[in-house]
Amino acid sequence: MSGNLLYFEVAEEIENKINKGIYEEGEKLPSERELTQSYNVSRNVIRQALTILR
Repeated sequence: MSGNLLYFEVAEEIENKINKGIYEEGEKLPSERELTQSYNVSRNVIRQALTILR
């Protein structure tokens, strides 16, 4: 992943996982820390991605 809009890419991937049922509706998402490790991005990128998804 690269580019200025990295958080859009992360948001899209998380949304795809929700749509595929990997993350169930009503289920808590992994913590920011876990997401930063999974996507190898900063916490700020994760926060921006989650803001988009809200």
